[in-house]
Amino acid sequence: MTNRRTWLVVAIIVLAVVAIVLYWRGCRTAPPEPTDVARDFLVEGVSVDSPDLAVGPAMVRGTVHPGYTDWACLFECREPDGCRAEVQMVITYMSKGKVERLIFGGTLQAAAGETMRIARVQRPPTPVDEVESIALEVIATLDPNAPAPTPIE
Repeated sequence: MTNRRTWLVVAIIVLAVVAIVLYWRGCRTAPPEPTDVARDFLVEGVSVDSPDLAVGPAMVRGTVHPGYTDWACLFECREPDGCRAEVQMVITYMSKGKVERLIFGGTLQAAAGETMRIARVQRPPTPVDEVESIALEVIATLDPNAPAPTPIE
């Protein structure tokens, strides 16, 4: 009986040592990188091809979230009488070595020298390596006597 008891004690000790070694190894490995972390991008000084509306170079910024990409494009109105138009914008960009296009539009109403912003959410999320070009097309001009939108503060 003592021989059995000795083997049982040895087996328990071996199992305990193996469990401690495995636990210790698990504590030393780095935790996996989280896959749900947002990644920001910012591209400044992108020239805008805009034959119908004088605007300055654009700053494109955004955040790639797990479920969508949040885009914002900011640029300066350089029309002497201000910018008042419905526009469509095409951003051509690189994503994982592939050329992609994003088309979105909005209403621009700004005095000369003011910064304008057009934004959009894109689904599914797409990583942005670089912005190749921006084209801005005026769809309709707005009445200069129409009330200006309420500024967001």
